[in-house]
Amino acid sequence: MAGLESVPAFTERARQIGLSEDLLGKFVAKNLDTYGKLAFICSSRPSSGDDKALFDSINALIGSEVPVEQQSVVRRLWYEAHSHALVDLEARASRTGETSPREMPLAERLTRLKRQRGELKGLELDVHTEPRHALVDRVQAMLDSAQVLHIPPEKCISRHDEILGDKSEQKLSLGADGNIKITKQATSLRCETTGELKLRRCFLRRALAFDQVGLASFVTMESWHNKMFQALLGAPPAGYRYTTVQQLLASDQKLWQVVAQDSRGDISIGVGMPAPLDKHIVAASNSQFVMSCLTHLPKPPEAPAQPWRPSKGKGEKGDKGGKGGKGKNGKGKNFPNQCRCSSNDFIEGVVAKRLMQQREPITASQVAALFDALPHDECDRDAEGISFSAGLFSRVQAVNRFATSLLSDAVYTSFAIFSRVQTRAHRDTQHYQHSTAPFTGRRLVLVLFSLQAASIAVQLAPALLSQLPSRAHIVSEGSNPLPRQGQLAAAAMQSGWDAIPIGKRFLTVGTTPLVPLDLTDEPSLDHLLNFDSQVVADWWHGHLFLKSCTRTSGKNHDRPLRSADYVFGNPNLPPAAEHLVQQDNCLCRALVAVLARAFATGALVSLVGPARSHCWSLLASCVKQRGPSAFVDWFFALSDQELDTCMFGASFLTSVRIKASVTWCDQLPLGASNFVPRLPLSQVPPGIYHTMEEHLHKACQLPCPADTSSRLPDTVRRNIFSVLTEGPLAISKKRMLALQALNAQLAELSSAEAELRKNMHPDVEAVTRGKAIALFGRLLEETGFPDMSVIDLLRDGVPLVGQENASALFDKRPKPQDIDPEQLKAQAMLRRQVLQQMKGLASGEDYASMKSETEAEVAAGFMSGPFHSEQEVSSELGTDDWSLSTRFLLRQGEDSKVRIIDDFKMSAVNRAFGSTSFLELQDTDYAVGLLRFISRVLQDKKRVKVPLADGTVLEGDWSPEMLARPDLLGKTLDLSKAYRQVGIHPDTRDRAVLGFPSPSGAWEFYIAKSLPFGAAASVYGFNKIALAILHIM
Repeated sequence: MAGLESVPAFTERARQIGLSEDLLGKFVAKNLDTYGKLAFICSSRPSSGDDKALFDSINALIGSEVPVEQQSVVRRLWYEAHSHALVDLEARASRTGETSPREMPLAERLTRLKRQRGELKGLELDVHTEPRHALVDRVQAMLDSAQVLHIPPEKCISRHDEILGDKSEQKLSLGADGNIKITKQATSLRCETTGELKLRRCFLRRALAFDQVGLASFVTMESWHNKMFQALLGAPPAGYRYTTVQQLLASDQKLWQVVAQDSRGDISIGVGMPAPLDKHIVAASNSQFVMSCLTHLPKPPEAPAQPWRPSKGKGEKGDKGGKGGKGKNGKGKNFPNQCRCSSNDFIEGVVAKRLMQQREPITASQVAALFDALPHDECDRDAEGISFSAGLFSRVQAVNRFATSLLSDAVYTSFAIFSRVQTRAHRDTQHYQHSTAPFTGRRLVLVLFSLQAASIAVQLAPALLSQLPSRAHIVSEGSNPLPRQGQLAAAAMQSGWDAIPIGKRFLTVGTTPLVPLDLTDEPSLDHLLNFDSQVVADWWHGHLFLKSCTRTSGKNHDRPLRSADYVFGNPNLPPAAEHLVQQDNCLCRALVAVLARAFATGALVSLVGPARSHCWSLLASCVKQRGPSAFVDWFFALSDQELDTCMFGASFLTSVRIKASVTWCDQLPLGASNFVPRLPLSQVPPGIYHTMEEHLHKACQLPCPADTSSRLPDTVRRNIFSVLTEGPLAISKKRMLALQALNAQLAELSSAEAELRKNMHPDVEAVTRGKAIALFGRLLEETGFPDMSVIDLLRDGVPLVGQENASALFDKRPKPQDIDPEQLKAQAMLRRQVLQQMKGLASGEDYASMKSETEAEVAAGFMSGPFHSEQEVSSELGTDDWSLSTRFLLRQGEDSKVRIIDDFKMSAVNRAFGSTSFLELQDTDYAVGLLRFISRVLQDKKRVKVPLADGTVLEGDWSPEMLARPDLLGKTLDLSKAYRQVGIHPDTRDRAVLGFPSPSGAWEFYIAKSLPFGAAASVYGFNKIALAILHIM
């Protein structure tokens, strides 16, 4: 119906087929503006072959004859209108409950959306808030059928989700005439409704859809939605609970049930008439049936403490069968299948209760009887063994009482009882090697456990690092190697070695920046091996935690992706599983290529992975495929060791296997060092007690957190006092005299300035040319500036790497460098190869903008270049170990102002810089504090009183000019290309190489002479100089 009666669809189509604007205007003026009106303008039909009745009717309506050249266009438009009417009639007659809503014409849709944007000022309609087209069509179908239906919030899809996920599928159905029809039906999409915010956005899109169709107004719909969420946020009375989201959804369903029932036969839309559903929604929202769903419900009574009941365990039957379920045999009580006592005995806790009530000590035989009554778990190390474990504060206190009677001073957090368990020799989480002796009959073992904080990696790293030379290069493959969170690489770097962790994504592993290398990508692997050919690695470490190699995939015990017969992947796998298998196969082959390089260079290797996994068979098969025999023999000669996690405190849930060039586990430290010292209770700092009155009094003495006027330095306060007491004219004269004195000093220090610049590096001198550094230093000395190192920064340049020197200008908050500059130098070649591979090609427009901005900086002397190859850069710097930081472009504001940013994070240059200062900038809080301070001073009209930071108060009379209350004038000084006014220290030029690719993929390199945007050192260096400038002003 929307297409048949759509004015925009009719007018747009008329223009498309060539109807003149003059004739179309006459049609619209006489309300001949839809397909429906034109189709029945006369009694004749297009198939009759006589269109005289058509033109007679049109001529009589518009008062003039249709031009001859326009008659064919009108005839065509009439034919299409008649066809639209027939299609609409057929659709109405054959409509069923499964028929999908007809799509609204695009012109009509855009017209309604434009009208909605104009009416709903302040509401941003983007792809996330605009309802999907199918949602609007569904509401339009309600209007066409005069039948209101409830649309749940999860069906209120956004236009964004529709663009990305909307697909249609063909469906067979039987028509009213019994014939088979093929229809297209959209796949069911659901939007996320978890959380109040996402749910609120769903309701917003539904309101917009109803408003577009005109079935209900946006204001009325949103009024109901606000009413629901207000009930959700309202505080309940005592003894009642908050309204839940489930109640909100139930109230919405109830409202639409009432609206659908009351609006039958009362749905019609007309010009100037209110939306037909508005009155029904308002009435239903106040209905007691709807509001009862939003009422606060009483809190349920607290259930009495129940005796402890175990979980079901690993029974063979489901939840509704067997003795432990809710089926026929279970009688509604939840018992584990392994429980050997009767249900009544276990529910009442007869066995354990009897032991706790007896006065005699609990014996081992009684604990054994209790163990038989408890649920059992299968033991990992012995399929025939069973066990039971619980914590220190569990309800099975009889076992704890028995343990205390044997070891009165025992300190433990949990216990376990093992029955018929036979284990091989292994190491536990404390790395003690132990096993169980052979036995006959039945043997019960009670083990007490204590949680440990020391992990395998912390103990393992020092032992392995002690085996390496003093400057070893360690390459750790994988984003999660054996030492969790990068402890292996971090410990190596803290000890002075060059460790390089690599992985797929660029993220920080521990304190070591990751090199984003995907070894499944052949060029990335070539980069790594090429780097090793230039800087030979002494130790390679990799992990084999491959998802496709697990023996069972997931909790449902799905079919494994590999087997002993199909190590490289089982046949007939789903596409997603096949992709995962092939990806892990590529990673394993890449790891074998790394092992071959280690074999050739004699480097140490270490591999870790799950002990019971197909990854080891996969790795061995890849080794055999690669060959030669010497490499294969070397691989199988590597030592193997299994480490067991043993119940608690370890990083892995099962045993892990280590294959290495050295005997790892023999080097692990044992003993008391594995325990984490606990702070005695007596050493905990006690709190200070205050009465309510004392607490209120002290709280009133604290400054308001929003009052930042205390940050104003005394120099600013003294300036405020001078302006208020002397007046603007006197201050202006002082500044003119001061400027004349500065010009005289500048001439006096010209020779000193020339001598200073003679000893400066050419690049630094060029950047700071025109700046009176000698005069600047004298002024800082005369005015007592607390940090004279800013002159060194101007004269020598700011180093991009290293640790920042402490400054009296800022509070101290040390942030040490993550990697040493020498370690960054060792990684530089590999990192820049990876960055050039990762960086995407720029578009022609972005490249032209970036090239233009860069050339302007070169012309201004801020950088040198371009260099068209790495060899040219190496020749210029005199080293191959230079770091590359990529440039990228941002467009800011409505005018798309181009801003160039240099990414010193990806190159890890920022990670080699450590800061000491806590920067407190003159931000918005500072400006608000300044205005607050001035307003307080201006309140006293008798005397000018300006308090200083130390409590001293400056007092004076008001200047006559200031008593006239002149307008306050504030100015902000913004330096053009501020960072570019300061040079880079020559020793760190090899960390200042910038580059970007052209659309063809060729790279251009530049060497920065001044501080780049994006370097952490630039922020700290420039802010010190900025404060020095502000101090003089």
